Amino acid sequence: MRFSGTLWARATGSVFNIITKVGLVGLLVPAVALLVNWSCSPQKSNSRTLARPLWECPVPPSSEVEAGPSASPLDDFVHLRWVVGSDDDLDGYLIHRRKSTDLIDTLFATVYLTRDQLANRGSTVEWVDRESRVGSVYYYVLFAFDSKGNRSARSDTVGCGTLEKPMIYGPSQNQVVVDSRPVFQFGPRSTALYVQTYVVRVVSDSANSQVLWVSPRRPLLGYTSGERTTIQYGNGGFVRRPFLNPGKYRWRVDFQGSYPFVDIDAPCGCVYDTVSCPGANPALPRPEDLSFISSQSAWVPFTVAP
Repeated sequence: MRFSGTLWARATGSVFNIITKVGLVGLLVPAVALLVNWSCSPQKSNSRTLARPLWECPVPPSSEVEAGPSASPLDDFVHLRWVVGSDDDLDGYLIHRRKSTDLIDTLFATVYLTRDQLANRGSTVEWVDRESRVGSVYYYVLFAFDSKGNRSARSDTVGCGTLEKPMIYGPSQNQVVVDSRPVFQFGPRSTALYVQTYVVRVVSDSANSQVLWVSPRRPLLGYTSGERTTIQYGNGGFVRRPFLNPGKYRWRVDFQGSYPFVDIDAPCGCVYDTVSCPGANPALPRPEDLSFISSQSAWVPFTVAP
């Protein structure tokens, strides 16, 4: 199935149910992607409770940096990220979760903040749902709590679903290439349902993993198993080096999609929150009207020969 358009999508309501509307429930696939819907609008404190938790705002997939809830190249689980609140007596967070087939959410996990996190208000907490399953849909809500038993109002709801990872054709694991502008090949494992565009990332294989290239978002050249898409290093997008010097590198490909398909090329995931995202355009739809679908392949090490 072929789709056209760009990543960003409009939905309705503050609690998202996009995946269930397109029939993801019951879909069993061999690998993983992640659908995340978010609301990043400024949070208001209730005078009798702690401040509402704030999900970390995502940025467009073709950005140099990565932020917000997303798929992971490391495993097949849901990864969530939120911002440490400013309350002085903050102790941790309660995570409520429900499946797409459940009527209400219930307490699923308790996350206590570390000393470092408490000392760095505004830093990001990452939490992994190791009980999430490929092909299932989950909805998450946060409550902040303190040592006295007080807690915040509920956060906005984030909906997450898992799909299959991309198939990598080359450069393959530890492959040696002679071209300083190698060609990357990949494709879907099966029918690329919901996939609209892809982004390729190349980083240095070093301690700091410096981002060297992030391709622009482009449509796949094939949407069924065995069909390959190719793109050459440095062909558009963010480029730190026009050529790769001899040495070791890593690359990854991400698939993106959205439902419904609306052409919104936002400068920042928080398109309406000009406080958290100074480059945001307040004329664009509010964050709670957007949805996000993605998958990430594993990082693939390769070497450019002298």
